[in-house]
Amino acid sequence: MTNGDAKRDAILTAAMEVFASYGFKKTTVGDIIRAAGVSRATVYKHFADKDEIFDAVVEREMREMLTEDRRVVAEESTTRDRLRVLITTHAELIRKKVNLLRVTKERFAEIVPHTRERLQKMTEEATALFEEIIQQGVDDGEITVDDVRLTAVTMLCAVKGVFMSAVIDAWEEDREVVIDRMVDLLMDGLRSREGVTS
Repeated sequence: MTNGDAKRDAILTAAMEVFASYGFKKTTVGDIIRAAGVSRATVYKHFADKDEIFDAVVEREMREMLTEDRRVVAEESTTRDRLRVLITTHAELIRKKVNLLRVTKERFAEIVPHTRERLQKMTEEATALFEEIIQQGVDDGEITVDDVRLTAVTMLCAVKGVFMSAVIDAWEEDREVVIDRMVDLLMDGLRSREGVTS
């Protein structure tokens, strides 16, 4: 990591703490400068404004989430368990990150359009992870899939409701139970048809 990268990372770490303390709306670039212990020129060398800093914080947190997603998936041995741990872990990480950044439901609606490009990039990486799980399941003979990519995209669309519920606490039902039911439904639709007659 270069000195410039280290300073940028330090600014993001400080910004995360400030956003967590004051929320996005009340945080100023001056707050972040003081917390990071750097000059105003250093901050503006890396970021144009507060929105761009927040954008970068969100991207870094999402990157960490995907790294953790891959770690927990690698520890499981079946397609069902990989899907379940991926959905459960990702939903919980989203809840924690959103709460840490003190993002309200209203502010979340504002952030999504603002960070659309970064979110699309992260969504593509998440889709790739689903593709890997599905392809492994096909290779292991657990499931039958004609189009791995399309199945991954469809599956991610199906579970996005779980991720959003983690943000806004939309359900009274236990999230773990909901996720188990969803994985059961997904696996029922994808399970290997070998030996099954129509």
